[in-house]
Amino acid sequence: MDPKFQGAGIATKLLNFAEQFGKENNYSAIRLDSFTENKGACRLYEKRGYEKRGFVTYRKGDFICFEKKL
Repeated sequence: MDPKFQGAGIATKLLNFAEQFGKENNYSAIRLDSFTENKGACRLYEKRGYEKRGFVTYRKGDFICFEKKL
């Protein structure tokens, strides 16, 4: 992400939208993954109630799988 946009709350707004959309459309959960070295994203997801469900390895490296029940 371009540094001039960091800390502007964009990720939080996107999560708010996704969670609201999921609730309105009867989704049971939201699942996502984050690069293990992206500490900011990992903290944000945990702060928002997403739980670690496992790990997956892609070409770039290891990713944490997160899930939040809606």
